[in-house]
Amino acid sequence: MKKIFFKKEKGFTLTEMFVTVGVFTIIIGIVAAFFSTTRRDFTHFEVLNQLKSCSQKSLNLINHKLSVSKRLFENVANDIAYESRLNLTGEPSVLTGSKLPIIEENGSISPSSSNFVSSSVGNKIFFTSSEEPLIATNILDSSGSSHTLRIDIYTFHYYYLTLDTSKDIAGQGGRYDIIGWHSIRYADYSEITAISDATERSNLVKYIYNSGINYAWVPSSTDVNNAFYILSASGNLTLDSSHVIQKDYSKSTIKITTGMLGATFRYGVAFNTGTGFNIQYPVPLFATSSGSFPGGLEVVIVGPNNGRQVFIRLVLVAQSGAGLQSYEQTSLTSVRDLW
Repeated sequence: MKKIFFKKEKGFTLTEMFVTVGVFTIIIGIVAAFFSTTRRDFTHFEVLNQLKSCSQKSLNLINHKLSVSKRLFENVANDIAYESRLNLTGEPSVLTGSKLPIIEENGSISPSSSNFVSSSVGNKIFFTSSEEPLIATNILDSSGSSHTLRIDIYTFHYYYLTLDTSKDIAGQGGRYDIIGWHSIRYADYSEITAISDATERSNLVKYIYNSGINYAWVPSSTDVNNAFYILSASGNLTLDSSHVIQKDYSKSTIKITTGMLGATFRYGVAFNTGTGFNIQYPVPLFATSSGSFPGGLEVVIVGPNNGRQVFIRLVLVAQSGAGLQSYEQTSLTSVRDLW
């Protein structure tokens, strides 16, 4: 009878299994650490680039409107009265302690200069800008003659900090955001009333009203109670002493899409540094801190009214797995303040 032999199968010894598992554990740890470090590096890179891009875009939005400014408002009683007429119903609250800058005609934007006034630095900005003028055609006067008239149109702009408590950065109870508030259009009252022919003036008011503009503003008025008029379909102008400056739209100027390369992160305008919050760029650098004022938005306005210099410093901050990162952006814009 033929004998059957079975081939002996060689397996792993217990020692070999422990060694194999140990090697794989080490490899997995190294790979995990590599990917963790790589992701953190990508996040660090993404955060810096996004903060840089966002801060530049935010200042560009403001300076685009400033470049065609008509009138700047400052931290004085008459201008604060204008500010109080802004229709902010339903808007995020203005950060406690915020204030408009004071215009220093002979001042300097350099803190090292004897002409620099720290107390005049603000952390919000309020101004009007010139929009595309209205060209009114076929406006008849009392004799039946037709005229083409040009009327200047203005909008009000208000940029301010707000505390958003829905997202916390570094245990500060929220984050700061910049809200840009923009009004509807206003016609130049002084140009309308400069027309001496009553029929022509009335027909012009009708034309403006039918163009979707319901109010007129007196750019030179320092008294807000005498600054606004209602336009009617019948061609009349009526003083609106309690006028509320109407909103067209508002939006945050700080928008970042996170997590495209690395992990997601929280971001906003920087808080005042010190007392538990420290970043690369000190805040403030120009103003004197008081409570939450000024935060990472500082505004300095100097120079004569035919050539104001508006300096803005914006510091953004982000918190991610890579820690706290910040970026500083500044701008200097020459603007008109002729009214």
